[in-house]
Amino acid sequence: MASALHQVALAYAQLHEQGVIHADVQPGNVLIDQNGRVRILDFGLSGLTREEGARARRGRASLVEFMEPECAKALLEGTERPAPSRLGEQYSVAAMLYAFLTGSEYVQFALQQDAALKQVCHSPMLSFASQGVRPWPEMENVLSRALSKAKEGRFSTMREFAEAIGELSVRRIAAKVPRWRGQSNAARWSAQCIRPLTSPSNDGIAALWTSPTASVYMGAAGGAAGLLRMAECTGSGQMLAAADLWAARAVASIRTPGAFFDRANGIHPQLIGRGSLYNGRPGVFCAQALVARAIGNRSLQLEATAAFIESTTGRFRQWDLTLGTAGIVLGCASLASAAWGMPRAIVDLLLRHGDRHLANLRTQLDANTSLTGRRGATSVAGMAHGWAGALYAALTWMLVRGGDVPTWVLPRLDELSNYGGPDKNEMTWPVRVGKATSHAGPRQNGWCAGGAGFVHLWTLAFQATSEQRYLELAVRTGGAVAGVNGESISLCCGLAGRAYSLLTLYRATGEPKWVHRAERLAQRALMCARVSSEEDLRLYKGPLGLAVLQTEFECPEQARMPFFEMDAGLRFTANREVVS
Repeated sequence: MASALHQVALAYAQLHEQGVIHADVQPGNVLIDQNGRVRILDFGLSGLTREEGARARRGRASLVEFMEPECAKALLEGTERPAPSRLGEQYSVAAMLYAFLTGSEYVQFALQQDAALKQVCHSPMLSFASQGVRPWPEMENVLSRALSKAKEGRFSTMREFAEAIGELSVRRIAAKVPRWRGQSNAARWSAQCIRPLTSPSNDGIAALWTSPTASVYMGAAGGAAGLLRMAECTGSGQMLAAADLWAARAVASIRTPGAFFDRANGIHPQLIGRGSLYNGRPGVFCAQALVARAIGNRSLQLEATAAFIESTTGRFRQWDLTLGTAGIVLGCASLASAAWGMPRAIVDLLLRHGDRHLANLRTQLDANTSLTGRRGATSVAGMAHGWAGALYAALTWMLVRGGDVPTWVLPRLDELSNYGGPDKNEMTWPVRVGKATSHAGPRQNGWCAGGAGFVHLWTLAFQATSEQRYLELAVRTGGAVAGVNGESISLCCGLAGRAYSLLTLYRATGEPKWVHRAERLAQRALMCARVSSEEDLRLYKGPLGLAVLQTEFECPEQARMPFFEMDAGLRFTANREVVS
């Protein structure tokens, strides 16, 4: 990652040395291919430095997240905005690189424009630790200098800034986690696994999936989401094109028999309902919007986002992550994180939509269930169908939306934490919580109902609150999840989902042992996959999730579970584009 950032800074340095100011710095205008080559896009607002005055009169890009203080000050004072400059663009590039590294903005910006502009002028850069990211003091010092509020405090040139990053990238590469010996075999297995997806026949969906054929969990939309994640890891244009194809085919098939239901196996409309992100129409539209964002098709992204909103209007009977309201909140967060650059009206609509569903989720949790069992009942605890998933969705929405953790979330996190045990070093979690809760019986270590899901929850709680006790819970739970046992290879219940949780721990702690433990689980999953009867290319319930996992070990610092964890490069609180 550090090497890629160095190449981005060098690309801007070369522009400046040729007298060109880009004037539209944002992640969507930077492409990095699988060989690390950088391409800067969209020079519609660019100009030569000798034409800066003319360029200022013609307008400039004004995304607040990447705006320099000189421009923000002029907007606050109602004066003419300064022309784009080399030192101003250095600030913008540093803000973008900070976002690439941490997944967050360098300041937790307010949603109100004037308040956000004041933060650009006065608020200092947040530390990596405050964002729930492993500290990197040397890089933080370099970025902090480039993000100096006074022009005189920045690097004298973009070249000097790029060289400072380059020196750090060399050190970082030297300390990189080594590849595991079985990685080449795993890569060959993954390539063979996904070949039907990247070389699709004219037979379409029916040739690769049995019912349900369209959903994220078990159908073509999951195929698109998995390929998108692999394309992000590898830079493969072929995988990205295939993701676009399968997303389109999933949308085209939503009205066909068997798109979401398989009555013979108990997957029926009464179970799925109409508000399931992972098993219904909302997930298909969400997957298409995310793929459209990746390929730069803004009109398709807008269309798919609007379809997602329309398909999730109203209230839903179920509240859990995979079937109900919590999943819709997570879907809103995923779409909002990718919404910068979209029309303000659709962004505002999406934010209001997410806020309404978060309020609905709280109402459902208050009215229909009890975490402690005080009403004489027990509640499901895990990620897929229980409290962990509901709280995870609420925290994710808060991180995307900006602002404080909802007041109702923290007491429930603390209450849920009381059920961990009995071994404090290898903490396990019951399937259900309440008066009758017991840790007797087999361990539940999968993502859906066990420890892997709780690792994600506690790590996200640490990121949202910076409270060390949540990270300690995640680490203790990781000790149990890391045990090499089980035969299921899936993301949902099996080894692949457990491995992803350990990679999340690596990102949070920086300790290489978690990568090595994830590798051990991946190796076992690969052994099991060779004798597995799971043939459908299902993302969460088949071998596709394992194929995606194998690509993550090339850059474990950026690993994230597909269609669940947020994109580290796109987590922004909202689009705040100032119209010229």
